[in-house]
Amino acid sequence: MAGMRAALKITLTVALLQLCASNAYPFDYILKGEISERFYVVENAVNLESGRFDIDDTYNTLYVSPSMAFSFGSSVDGLLAADIECLHSIESEKDGVDVLLRSAYLTWRTGRSTVRAGQQPFLIGKGLILDNDEPGISIDYRIKGPYYSGIDAVIVEDSSPLASITLGYKPGFLERLELFGVWFSDEDDSIAEAIERIIGSKRSHSTGDLFWYGVRADLFLWDVYFSGIFMMQDGRINLKKGDRERHEGLSSYLMDVGLDYNFSDCFSAGAFLFLTSGDKHPRRGEFHSFISVIPYNPRTSIFFNGGINEQFSSDAVSLSGITPAGVIAPGIRVICQPSDRLSAEMTVALMLAEKRPSSKQKWYGWEADLIFAYAASKDVVLFLEADYFHHGDFFKTRYGRRPDPVTYLILGLNLFF
Repeated sequence: MAGMRAALKITLTVALLQLCASNAYPFDYILKGEISERFYVVENAVNLESGRFDIDDTYNTLYVSPSMAFSFGSSVDGLLAADIECLHSIESEKDGVDVLLRSAYLTWRTGRSTVRAGQQPFLIGKGLILDNDEPGISIDYRIKGPYYSGIDAVIVEDSSPLASITLGYKPGFLERLELFGVWFSDEDDSIAEAIERIIGSKRSHSTGDLFWYGVRADLFLWDVYFSGIFMMQDGRINLKKGDRERHEGLSSYLMDVGLDYNFSDCFSAGAFLFLTSGDKHPRRGEFHSFISVIPYNPRTSIFFNGGINEQFSSDAVSLSGITPAGVIAPGIRVICQPSDRLSAEMTVALMLAEKRPSSKQKWYGWEADLIFAYAASKDVVLFLEADYFHHGDFFKTRYGRRPDPVTYLILGLNLFF
């Protein structure tokens, strides 16, 4: 089953192209695209192999993303989209080019149902379980009035299945209440790769079934907008190396809540609290660190997406934090938009260990992110991002000294056509 993902992508793409070429249905299409230029200056970034903060780099990335949206009559439509990524590192003098098929799917609408099949974006658990383009099928069903349901079936990695079910209610505009459940079966040794450093022994094979179940709420509480998700995780992990086997139970949780308030048409502010469970003794009995599949956490740029917190920086099944200690991250966010073209956003957050390995390792550090964006026209957007992460005593105790702060400076240009 190792080539299942590749075979599915090829089959779906060929089928879509054949359908587009046929004359059996009225065919309309729109060609679009985006060019994204990014220039990065990075200092003291984390080295994922050694765990130390010793990477300085200056590099440039260019993304070319063509797409074709098409339709067959009023009930069937689809999307073909690709990403061409060009990377040039000034420090290491390395160049690279990647071409990816991002999306190739059909959407069929009939009555109360919407069915989407193919390589498509999946957002499971608000993206904190899975946020990626994968081959699969998605079914949405409008039960009655504001009530709805959804089922997703996905192939992750090469051959690991994931399925989710959602029951929801929409009381108003931008509001929702949802109950959800998710199942994932490891068929690609993904869990072993994620936890081998934590358990202190490299395991060649792993299997396991992970389950998430929780509730999501996005509601207006008078003039305050509340957005939150809470989920529990259970499961069983089986690790095998040679003739030796190890079985681990899993019990963990995640919570992410935020409050936002618009003070005026051009100024808003909010506060959030992000929390995942940790494990003080990961080699003893049941495992309590929260495990995700391919997640994305937008709360901060460096800690959650710069490699420090492996769980929310990874393209594979991974654990919470640089160790399994979990994280408690309270923070604030301020957004100012003085005009339709100009906006500024600032986020400040503190990161603490949920399960402290020792009394001297209680906080990871704090982070401040600042983003400016300017829309020169409807097709041209310029932006500047500056991110700063200051290490706490968690890293000072680990390395014997406090590492130098991690800094990111990003200049960007987006062109839409």
